[in-house]
Amino acid sequence: MDQRTSVLREDVTPVGRPGVTITEKLVGLERRILEAAEDLTTTYLRMLKKTTYGVDRMVDQTTTALSPLHQTRAHPWTMLGAALCAGYAIGRLQTRARPSPFADSPFTPLRRRRP
Repeated sequence: MDQRTSVLREDVTPVGRPGVTITEKLVGLERRILEAAEDLTTTYLRMLKKTTYGVDRMVDQTTTALSPLHQTRAHPWTMLGAALCAGYAIGRLQTRARPSPFADSPFTPLRRRRP
């Protein structure tokens, strides 16, 4: 029984300086918890601000890079060439998909010969 009593006395005896009451310990603990919460909140808000700025910047850069208007202003001749190639390719695909209705007809008009 003597061992149990000594363990209990050690738990009850104030840690640190003698004479510190439980209320003072709780107030100190509460102050440390509030300081840690404020530090955590400040760190979180700073991280959120940096992340938001980074995402906004990435969205702006992506929008600019994929914008046909911006690309046309920056590279007009390249965009003209790309439009011509796209038009040619689409035209070739359309003619392959549908053959001409007069291709094998016996009534295909003859071409005019130049004099």
